[in-house]
Amino acid sequence: ITTTKTLLFDELEVFFVYSEAVNLYDQAQYNESITYLHQALALEKTYKNKNIQLSAYVLLGKNHLQLAQYQQTSNYFLKADSLSIATLTVLPDLNEGYTYLANKAKEEGKFDEKLYYLNKIINNNSLLDKQYKQLSNKVYKEYDNKKLLFSIQESEKSLAEQHKIQHYVEWIASIIIGISILLISFVSYKNQQLRRKTRASMPLLN
Repeated sequence: ITTTKTLLFDELEVFFVYSEAVNLYDQAQYNESITYLHQALALEKTYKNKNIQLSAYVLLGKNHLQLAQYQQTSNYFLKADSLSIATLTVLPDLNEGYTYLANKAKEEGKFDEKLYYLNKIINNNSLLDKQYKQLSNKVYKEYDNKKLLFSIQESEKSLAEQHKIQHYVEWIASIIIGISILLISFVSYKNQQLRRKTRASMPLLN
């Protein structure tokens, strides 16, 4: 990094800092990698390199995942998704984030969110195929579209079943409420009749 400054190529510093973060991640030095990534993001504000920002968000998510810091993992993968949409930029590593978010949504029973992230992976594969012919071959091996489509169909089925169950529960609840109203009305009617009979019999008791 110091050599870069000496050569007056300050604009390259962000790349060197990010590269060091990648090396540290590969060496399983996750906390150190996170430190360098925050430095890279601070430099990115000066040089406005959105590719570095996007890559840093993804790698921050991966670092926090390795440290079992799941809230930060989700936050950075979501930031990466938002930036990808805003800049119309895709990266192969984004699919790792989408896979994590899809699995998380499945565990939480949020099948609509799971479908969203699975579709993002398929869209990424399609865009990467156009932009990076050789690189996309590796992506397809890791994220096979046939498997993804099958998973999407399963998610759609689960979502439909979830809606069906919800509708059934609402229907049962309506019946229970209706029966309850009828019972209350019947009891109230019987009580009124009893009170009338009691009042009618009182003069005879005298």
